[in-house]
Amino acid sequence: MAFACYAPTAQDAERLATTIANENGLRPAPGVARRLVDTTGGDRAVMSREIEKLALYLDAAPDRPADLDHHALDAVGADLGDAEMGRAIDAVIEGRVDDLGAELAVLEEAGTPPIPWLRQLVRRLIALADMRGEIDRGEAVDAVMKRHRVFFKEEASTARSLRRWSPVMLATAIQRVRTAERAIMASGNAGGVVAEAAVVALSQAIARRN
Repeated sequence: MAFACYAPTAQDAERLATTIANENGLRPAPGVARRLVDTTGGDRAVMSREIEKLALYLDAAPDRPADLDHHALDAVGADLGDAEMGRAIDAVIEGRVDDLGAELAVLEEAGTPPIPWLRQLVRRLIALADMRGEIDRGEAVDAVMKRHRVFFKEEASTARSLRRWSPVMLATAIQRVRTAERAIMASGNAGGVVAEAAVVALSQAIARRN
């Protein structure tokens, strides 16, 4: 007997968020599904609870659907340090080493554990790898970003990242981040310094391609 099991892509996770939202009477605006995935760490149970809270806030139900926009997320979204984590991840992806040091300090001061933002970083890298693969097969950058529902405010930075990150670099980065996550979860580990060392090395590598 054989059972094939594949890790979900970023697009799969966003589809799941949209499906759960629809089941609760919510119609997510562009970019909302991605934010839900990012802020809940892709955890289906946490995502469901968060969407239920949003449905209650908007008085939505299957028989009385409502639009779920970014304003609702800002008002009652999960306080998981998503903005802080997002800034640190952007610094890694864009090779802004100096900014990364400051953002990592903010996460540490806030008591944010490394696992959530490492997983969020992996999802961002996987999304870039998926898009880069489609571009390498001849598709236009704008069309690819539209298909992957890149938030309009992030289109310019995403396009820059797609030009700078090669498929080999993305694959290597994903492996290194996952290795750091496993190391942190192991007994007797060095803690957050393992994650910080891994992402600083990645940021330095992409900075050298500027």
